[in-house]
Amino acid sequence: MDTGQKTESIVQLVDDIVKDRVALPEFQRDFVWDIDKTFDLFDSFVRDIFIGSLIYGVPSFEITVRELDRRPRSGRGSRARLKLHNYTKEDIENRVKVNGFRLLLDGQQRATSIYRAMTGADTVYFIALNDDELTPAIRKKPAGERSPEEVLSAFRGEAEFGHVCVRVDDVYRTLKGEATREKDKAVLFLQTNKIEGLTSENVEDSPQFLTYLTQLRNLENLCRQEKISCLLSSRYRRRKVCHVF
Repeated sequence: MDTGQKTESIVQLVDDIVKDRVALPEFQRDFVWDIDKTFDLFDSFVRDIFIGSLIYGVPSFEITVRELDRRPRSGRGSRARLKLHNYTKEDIENRVKVNGFRLLLDGQQRATSIYRAMTGADTVYFIALNDDELTPAIRKKPAGERSPEEVLSAFRGEAEFGHVCVRVDDVYRTLKGEATREKDKAVLFLQTNKIEGLTSENVEDSPQFLTYLTQLRNLENLCRQEKISCLLSSRYRRRKVCHVF
């Protein structure tokens, strides 16, 4: 496996977590970020603000790992035990060679926040400004040419009435080949937006739906870009574990 300073995309990170190519050492602390920090994280992605680096270790020995946290933040299931998995030295050598398996040593809070939002464990909405809230210069641009940063109002946990909203997990779904047709995206739009007067009969001809399609596409492109800096080291050793955190 190549090592050193690298970059990866949001979708690559999430895919690797989903496919068990990235795991946490058993001793890692719990996920503790509140949802507002997740909103700030995605705001930083849109505004191209550096979020710090993830640090991975490539193990070469028997180890116990645990999954990243997808438990509800409260209520039923919020205190369920996270799954542990024991790997032999031979298991590790094979997973590293075949799947690029690695341990997340630093950046768990950021990586888990991204993973939770993209897979729907946390509900996160991109809220777009309405035309009358845009600067005059941005308002002059066609809706289909406006960038996410130009129209972003905020990231929030609920759709805002009267504003075009894009759920972050819908971005991941479309990236993975779901809702490929415009009619399918219209269904997502109506499920996640609270805009008076729009129905399945008229939504596809509305300016709000054009804004939705544009920002959905823009967010897909954002998630494909290699915006996450990471350090991948093959020098992870058991005796160094206590010094990582």
